Amino acid sequence: MTDTSTDSEWLEWIELQKSVVKTGFAQGDVPEAIEMLDRYLAESRPDDLKREALAFRADLCSTEGDLEAAKADFLSALNLAAEQDHVRFELEDSLVRISVEQGDSEEADKWFRAALRTAAADPRVAGGGLLLRLLSFRGKDGLTDEEHGLVAQIVRQSWHLLRVEGEPDLEDLEGTARKLIEAQRGPFSADRPPAPKTYSGPTE
Repeated sequence: MTDTSTDSEWLEWIELQKSVVKTGFAQGDVPEAIEMLDRYLAESRPDDLKREALAFRADLCSTEGDLEAAKADFLSALNLAAEQDHVRFELEDSLVRISVEQGDSEEADKWFRAALRTAAADPRVAGGGLLLRLLSFRGKDGLTDEEHGLVAQIVRQSWHLLRVEGEPDLEDLEGTARKLIEAQRGPFSADRPPAPKTYSGPTE
């Protein structure tokens, strides 16, 4: 099986996504939506679509409260992601969420560090949500010197990516993170880059 999908395979995946969203959210039948993805994943798929489907199923499992299943799917999807790009960041950030929700501080620290390094390496990442979670989890005084450096780089990159006016306040990281989240929620301007054709986790 190839690493990347053809246009027809991608269009098929988009149609399935629509059906899964309708079943899981509009109709409220999340278990059936998960089964739809189970059937899709039971067949051989290109790596990029397999990664998408695994991440989507992980989100649905998390919605159902099955955090272990969600974590397993996110880890499998991560194995199909490139090194240090925005897709990998979304998956690592999702693993941060799962670890925090499970109360596993050691795992959370591991994925926070991984997500910070990945975000700093890819200027397409808007890291306001990750930063706010990190500050809530550890506090500003709980960051290591390396993490402070990565956070500053991510903030500057995100500020530029989202076209936020003025300059970021690195002394008020929480306020700065909230401004980034607000900018990410807003409509894209005409000159702002479109979202990539790939898995996108929660935006906060």
